[in-house]
Amino acid sequence: AIGTVFPTARQSVLVLDAGANVDCSAEELVQFARIGTVYAKALLGRENPAVGLLSIGEEPEKGNLAVKEAHQRLAAAGINFLGNVEGRDIPKGKCDRGTIDVVVCDGFVGNVLLKFYESIGPMIIGMVSQVANLDPRAIAKQLTQIDPDEHGGAPLLGVRGVSIISHGKSSPRAIQNAIAVALRAYESGMTDEIGRRLAESMPTGTTVASSTPTSSTTAA
Repeated sequence: AIGTVFPTARQSVLVLDAGANVDCSAEELVQFARIGTVYAKALLGRENPAVGLLSIGEEPEKGNLAVKEAHQRLAAAGINFLGNVEGRDIPKGKCDRGTIDVVVCDGFVGNVLLKFYESIGPMIIGMVSQVANLDPRAIAKQLTQIDPDEHGGAPLLGVRGVSIISHGKSSPRAIQNAIAVALRAYESGMTDEIGRRLAESMPTGTTVASSTPTSSTTAA
């Protein structure tokens, strides 16, 4: 799953999947929640990451079949599950039940959300610059948290090793920051911890290979 860090009015939120899997089963959504929990602990420093399941309503019965089944599974998965969250909760960084650290969705929804999110910053900067007669470059310089280049790239979580996916149009600064993300992910031992967590959640007799000490940065 592609894990992308979204800026919010509070602390940042990890959203996954952001485009690697367009069709997901309920079990895959549960595994994304486990993977996201490990990432939020290892790289975002969240002690007990709170996970929300993206849906069209906060009630457990809202959503498509995969989301409704995933809600039932996540409630019994032994993670800090907030329940369903809605799109409007992500910019706020919280829902009625508390602060959100991880948002789980399939890659189709996540990629649409990501690209919509990326377009909001330039639109708001343009509107503010016109109303206040300010240089949009000066405004953008103060809002680096909404600049995709600042993050550089998003990790492909669940593979053996560290792999960072960046935009094909990434600038040199974005690639530099993506390499820094890869280094932090490797040094944290995140991939080994993800493998261990997934192995613990799988049926007896099933094995998950540990990660190998490799890393790569790929533009896509």
